Amino acid sequence: MQQYIGFDVSSKTIGYSSFILTNKIEKLKIDYFSPEKKGSEFARLISLKNDITRILKIMKLDPLFSKSEKVYIGIEQSPLFIPHKSTAATIVKLNIYTRIVGLTILEELGIEPLFIPVQTIRATLKKLSRSPDKINKFDVPKTLETIISNINKEKWVFPFIKDKQNNIVLVKRGKYKDQVKEQNFDKADGLAVAITHAFKNKKILNY
Repeated sequence: MQQYIGFDVSSKTIGYSSFILTNKIEKLKIDYFSPEKKGSEFARLISLKNDITRILKIMKLDPLFSKSEKVYIGIEQSPLFIPHKSTAATIVKLNIYTRIVGLTILEELGIEPLFIPVQTIRATLKKLSRSPDKINKFDVPKTLETIISNINKEKWVFPFIKDKQNNIVLVKRGKYKDQVKEQNFDKADGLAVAITHAFKNKKILNY
């Protein structure tokens, strides 16, 4: 029995997931949080470190954590360059946040996380889902539904953020009005990281 944990890090939203892997994916947990946006730069980084520490301590308290033969942790690797999409300041900030998360994981759990490039993650999802098309960010939740349903041999539905009436929460205004909340895709990316890590370890096969 192994445990896999995945993080998708940005300064806006951090998605994360964990699951136990036997002959199927069990005890699956998916969540997200928004890092602090107020205060000085160092105050925000300390807040981020505290948030990650809190999440890791909750994971450590789960009896399954100590029962696992080994715990693997992956983080989506921050890009060093995105042509025509992000400024140098954005790239630098993203890389700082990612390394703060990685350092906190090493300090709290003694585990050095694996940085996984987004191209590797999307290629893995394409293989496991047998999709004929390239996987983009907006495809990830539904692609994960296909993959986990195939692995567990039973239907699995991605837990989109929903309101009290059980409707998927949509953006209310702006140019993304009526689209699914962005946080859903960050949650999905955190799970995609963990699944890719397991695939790289040859613990999840290409069904």
